[in-house]
Parts: sequence; C-alpha cells; structure tokens
Amino acid sequence: MILNLAPLLLAFVIVFSFTPVVKKVVVRLGVLDHPDPRKIHSTPVPLLGSIGVYLGFLAGVFLAGFDPFSHRELFILLLAATLLLVVGVLDDAGFLHPQVKLMGAMPVAGLILIYFDLGLNLFPLRFFNYFFTLLWVVGITAAYNLLDGMDGLSTGVCLIASLFYLAFGIVTGDLLLVWIASSLAGACLAFLIFNFHPAKIFLGDSGAILLGFLLASM
Repeated sequence: MILNLAPLLLAFVIVFSFTPVVKKVVVRLGVLDHPDPRKIHSTPVPLLGSIGVYLGFLAGVFLAGFDPFSHRELFILLLAATLLLVVGVLDDAGFLHPQVKLMGAMPVAGLILIYFDLGLNLFPLRFFNYFFTLLWVVGITAAYNLLDGMDGLSTGVCLIASLFYLAFGIVTGDLLLVWIASSLAGACLAFLIFNFHPAKIFLGDSGAILLGFLLASM
C-alpha cells in the first residue's frame, strides 16, 4: 500500500514546488486570463498551471521504474498526452486558434491510441471499436475542457476520478494503472492548493484537455 502511494507523494511534491515557479514565469510572459463579465475573477490570473501538473505526473510515473520504451501502453499514452499539452500551451499563449484543439489535436490523440490498438474492444467488428474509441477520447476530453469553469472544479473532479482508478487498480492488480492513477491524483491534490477560490493560477485549456485525455485513456 505504501508503495502505491509513492508516486502520489512524489507528484505532490513536484507540483507543489514547481507551480510557484511556473506562475512567476507565466506572469512575466503575460500569459494571463483576463477578467470579463462572464468570469468570477476580478484580476488577471496566470494560465499554464498544466506545466507543473504534467511534470509532477511524469515524475510519479517514472518513479515506478517504468521505461516507456519497453512499456508500449505507457509510451503511447505519454506521447498522446504530450502532444495535447503542447497544442494546449500554444493555444493558451495565443499562438493557435482554439479550433485546432478540437478539430486537430484531440482526434490525433485518439487515432494514436487506435493505431497502436489501445482503444476499446467491445465489438466483433474493429470499425465500431475504432469509432467509439475516437468518440470517447474526443468527447471526454472536450467535455472536460468545458468543465473548467470554476476554481478547483476540474482539478477536484480529476482527483476524485483518479482515486477511484487507483482503488480499482489495486483491487484488480493492475500495477500500471495504479501508478498512473496515483501520480495523477498526487499532481491534482497539490495543484488544488493553488487553484482553490480565489485561484492563484489556472490550469488553462492545456491542463483541462490533458486531464480529460488521461482520464478518458485510463
């Protein structure tokens, strides 16, 4: 049980340590979410909290000693997640049109899973498995992006879901799921400290689609 919590603790420490650094850099770069009548914050809030969460998640996963080049599922998951993070960061920074996430990056991430045969396996015909894998990944990721409208909401939901996956992995003996879920839970728990109302930093769209994709993939 203690071993299962090791990635959670490491991810927590990394996110807690790096998020203030990310915040300072983002403020200097001017990547901020400015207030408007539809938003509850009255002052500009830094974006790109996703970077700290991503680093913490990676640290927790690699603590397990999982070599992504010898663990095919982990390699593909990290490849697709990194692609979404990069696209999301560029979008948050204003370099990409928001439609690129929905029409480009999200389907590509789903297709990566399909190409390496890591999608759903519910139907006799592969076409239906491919179709519903793509629908699931894009749908959950996009929906999670829409969920990110209140301080701490998307991070808190991800924390709860990750703890559920962690418990499920322990019960079923799925060690890879245990370490992935534990790492994600630790990263979210630490980020909540900075993201509770009034939020000191936001995940940004990059963080919302990253968390949504990871939850959809688990």
